Amino acid sequence: QETSGLKVDEAVKLISGPEGTKVKLTIERPGQDNLLEVVITRAKINLKTVSGGMVADNIGYIRMTTFAEKTTEEFKNMIKELRKNDLKGLILDLRDNPGGYLEVSVDIADYFIPQGPVVSIKSRDGQEKVYKASGKNYLNLPVAVLINGGSASASEILSGAIQDLQTGIIIGEKSYGKGSVQSILNLENGAGLKLTTALYYTPSGRSIEKKGIVPDLVVKLPANSEKDLQLEKAVEVIKERIAAAAGS
Repeated sequence: QETSGLKVDEAVKLISGPEGTKVKLTIERPGQDNLLEVVITRAKINLKTVSGGMVADNIGYIRMTTFAEKTTEEFKNMIKELRKNDLKGLILDLRDNPGGYLEVSVDIADYFIPQGPVVSIKSRDGQEKVYKASGKNYLNLPVAVLINGGSASASEILSGAIQDLQTGIIIGEKSYGKGSVQSILNLENGAGLKLTTALYYTPSGRSIEKKGIVPDLVVKLPANSEKDLQLEKAVEVIKERIAAAAGS
């Protein structure tokens, strides 16, 4: 079946299938006369959501791409590895992280908030539910969080809580502004109606929806820039805070 003009999700449906079965793809590439045939075996792909390492003396860096089921465990293991290098400061990169599970963002917040509220959800009927950090995993280190216009939902919940409680500095560009909870109403004809039924609020009571999180330090990242100016600024700030803590 020709796939020219298909959307990505439509092409995926044609390729996907039961785990362990095979599918043959015929690929045409510009500048090549012969078609390329590739037989692949379908399998479950577990994407790693947390990566990182040391970016400077005693300063760790953690990149989180989403808040998935295994993110908390991956984050915990990464912290263990960084602590082997006399960790004194941490940079958390949430740029272009679209969010994920609310509960996972609260689990991660436990490392950055000593104790107290992380986020509250207020529904249309006036009911409110507050999610809190226990503080049992609190790192108590100088922290910088990187965000941009692609940081949304759970990323904004986490960065907003850190900003409100002043346990870290937010650097980069304003986040997306996705602070709503949607519920699906199933209709008789098989269609569905998505309704906004609640909103997220930071510990200080700020609504995230359509407003986003404004960084403490706004640092633009020029297109096609060879240098990561936002990361460089984060390293600079953390070094200053480590030095200040050592001198106090």
